[in-house]
Amino acid sequence: DRLSATCVSGDQRTAVQDFEFVVCQLVEVAVRALSPGINDPFTALACIDRLGSALYRLASRDLPGDRRTDDEGALRLVMPAFSFEETLHTALTQIRQNARGSSAVHARLLETIESVAVVARRPEDRDALRRHADRVLRAAQGEVVETDDRRWLQRLHAQVLVGLHRRATDDKSEASADAGNGRGAEHAPG
Repeated sequence: DRLSATCVSGDQRTAVQDFEFVVCQLVEVAVRALSPGINDPFTALACIDRLGSALYRLASRDLPGDRRTDDEGALRLVMPAFSFEETLHTALTQIRQNARGSSAVHARLLETIESVAVVARRPEDRDALRRHADRVLRAAQGEVVETDDRRWLQRLHAQVLVGLHRRATDDKSEASADAGNGRGAEHAPG
């Protein structure tokens, strides 16, 4: 009874309790905006901006593991771990798949990936960002008709790769500096 009194349950997902639910709602709005019957890329771009802001915050923070302990360190709860890569996939995949040759949407996806890459602390997050950037470019090359737009998207993709490389290099430099200061790898970022 005491445990039940500490929990609130319901038959619907809520934004307060389920971060992925909010991501899915924004994706749904973006995908609907990109549908041929509505054709509202500005709404889709606004959704991408919101999703990018959330991804930026996630990439720059430590994420909790799957185990929760009490103040004495005793294991109290095991739950699925929160994954940046899964959230990135949920946030970007359907929008990319429904962009249908919109160079503006492809460009905003690449710009979003680039902005998140600047703060991505974990190597696996940077790998996931690169894979998504590659997918956006491949989709654009197959769908965007205008040659200048394709070149523009290739430049944006190249900027993403530079940002990812720069962040990885910065992390290695910081780790080397920490090791040189006697702090060791346990203090290295990522």
